[in-house]
Amino acid sequence: MLYNWQYFDKRNRLCHNMIMEHFEVHKEKLEDLILDVDRYGPKILTDIPDGTARIPAVTVDDFALIDELSGLNLFLDNFMQNHDIPETVKDRIRARMVRYSGDKPKSIAINEMRMKLLGDSR
Repeated sequence: MLYNWQYFDKRNRLCHNMIMEHFEVHKEKLEDLILDVDRYGPKILTDIPDGTARIPAVTVDDFALIDELSGLNLFLDNFMQNHDIPETVKDRIRARMVRYSGDKPKSIAINEMRMKLLGDSR
């Protein structure tokens, strides 16, 4: 309650300023584009990529890396190791687990997945 009382308005102003700054950047880029279209015509749009195949396909290995990053596989492995459950149940659990089997080493693939998910500006 005290935190909200002291910082709520400042935080709202900061968020508003950041959003407006982001909007201004896009507005300025659009204005520059309009000026270039007026000055040079539609030939400035020839270098723009068509937008196809930008997003790479998601593979089973990507899902396996997400399971590794989230800790799901580690949790399931520890659960099966520490609890007295029948082997048939363990086999059913293992059948639903997705393990990484890619060409790259697992540590490199996990770091690349972290950069895709979280960005590399940390």
